[in-house]
Amino acid sequence: MKMSTNVESMTYKHLAARKGLLVDASGREGVVSERSAAGSKLTVPGLQVEWKAGCCEARRARSAVTIYEYLQRAFRRPPAPLPPGAAWCHDGDRNLVAFGARLECGRIIALGYRSTTCATLLALCEHLAEMVPGMTSAEALAYSAEDLLALHPEIPAGRRARAYLAVRALHAGLSLSL
Repeated sequence: MKMSTNVESMTYKHLAARKGLLVDASGREGVVSERSAAGSKLTVPGLQVEWKAGCCEARRARSAVTIYEYLQRAFRRPPAPLPPGAAWCHDGDRNLVAFGARLECGRIIALGYRSTTCATLLALCEHLAEMVPGMTSAEALAYSAEDLLALHPEIPAGRRARAYLAVRALHAGLSLSL
């Protein structure tokens, strides 16, 4: 499985990992053989590389699912009902989004959303709707737009504000559900 990024621009120190596979600068694939807080040991046929924590940390945190795949999931998902009086959040580009949560014993068991048709916003809302159930309300309220954007470096700079809108709406919806 090769990554869709430009592998020619990577060096052996900057390897990209996804789902346990990695691709080095020459396009050879390998596997993550060992992980720790200090870094990971990567094995490429004919080469062994230490991946240190630090400069490559953001690459390791990348989501295994792209924004496009989350958009496709959003189109296939049946709309979940929102509670009455859900808080709608908007931005200066006329995008609207609202989240509604069902909590049980302080844990989020279901999360629904409604959004305008901005593809990036829909995909980010879908990512949150899949990721947040199972978290406590405190964990979800501590989740930030920067955390979400770190998982999706493929989002263009002009669309990154959608993450702030989605997370703001998530926090507003959770606050109403508490």
